Amino acid sequence: MWKVTARWVPKLLSKEQKHERVRVSKELLSRYKAEGDFLDRIVTGDETWFHYYEPESKTQSKQWKRRDELVAIKVKAAIYAGKRMATAFWDREGIIHLDWLPEKTTINSDYHVDELKNCVKRLNMRGLAG
Repeated sequence: MWKVTARWVPKLLSKEQKHERVRVSKELLSRYKAEGDFLDRIVTGDETWFHYYEPESKTQSKQWKRRDELVAIKVKAAIYAGKRMATAFWDREGIIHLDWLPEKTTINSDYHVDELKNCVKRLNMRGLAG
C-alpha cells in the first residue's frame, strides 16, 4: 500500500453542466461550419485574484550607523500583503478591456453591466461591435 493524493481539478461539473458544455460546443461548431468567420467576433471574460506584496528593496532599507553600532535586523516581508481582483475581456486578437476592482467594492450585476459597457465602447473604437 502507498499514499496517494487527490487530483486537483478547477471545478467539478454536474452531469447537466457537462451536457450543456457539449451542446454549446456542438452549436459553435455548426455555426463555424455555416458562417466561417463568426469565431472572430467572440469576446470572453474572466476575473481573478492577484496576490501581491511590496517588499522594501535593500537600497530603501539602508540606514546610517556608527562603526560601534550593530547592524539592523529586519524580518523578511510577508509572502502576501494583499490581493486585488482584476476583470479582463478579450477576443482572438488580445485583451480588449482590463479593470482592477476598486478596494471595498463587491462584484455584482451592476458592476458586470458597467464592465460590459466599457468593453463594448472599446470594441466600437476598434470598429468591431454591432
